[in-house]
Amino acid sequence: MAKKNRTTFFCTGCGHEEPRWFGRCPACQAWNTAGEAPPAGASKSTAGGRRRWTPPGIEAPAPRALASVEMSETPREMTGLPELDRVLGGGLVPGSLILVGGDPGIGKSTLVLQVARALSSREHKVLYVAGEESEELELFEDAQLWDDDSDTDHTGWFCVATAPFPCPAAGCAFIAEFMTAAHLILVWEERDDPNLLRHAGRAKQVGRNPRVTAYERSFGPSASYYAWEAAGRPVHAVRGK
Repeated sequence: MAKKNRTTFFCTGCGHEEPRWFGRCPACQAWNTAGEAPPAGASKSTAGGRRRWTPPGIEAPAPRALASVEMSETPREMTGLPELDRVLGGGLVPGSLILVGGDPGIGKSTLVLQVARALSSREHKVLYVAGEESEELELFEDAQLWDDDSDTDHTGWFCVATAPFPCPAAGCAFIAEFMTAAHLILVWEERDDPNLLRHAGRAKQVGRNPRVTAYERSFGPSASYYAWEAAGRPVHAVRGK
């Protein structure tokens, strides 16, 4: 008696197969993605056994010799955080997936919110998805990130570039390469502003090799020094009290 071909079901999202229909994919956890695959005998099998089902419209990749793969320069999008851009090899690669890990409270959400804010300030659309925290908590964390909300384009103003130095707050992974406050690059409208020269002098005293340079938006989020003073000089991304 010939063995009856059995119908299987696959996830249209990730291609995972199950012998029975399922409401939620056990592999990618997506709901209502089950599709009926043809019986195993309806298509040719590979030499190694049963062929993995590929969802319609997606071509199964074939093995390629490594020598045949051509390297090309991939355009990258700067995050606006110089140290993060350096770690990423020059910025974000379109279509890439990046896992940010670390102990609780180390600043993962803060870092991602800073990147989202920097990208949205350059007219990029950003979707922030949180699976464990409520919208209210996310808004509360975002509210702690003080910024100069004047919407002023500080391009052409002046800032103080320095040797990289870490944020002094315990557990914070932020690395600054400019004179910053609340994780924002402080800018002055005039190159010879007395406060700019005073802060550059202090940075020189502690060995940070300061250099006055014209600010560019690619450096990262900025704030007017005098807006920062008027806000009560907030520190470490917390609003002044």
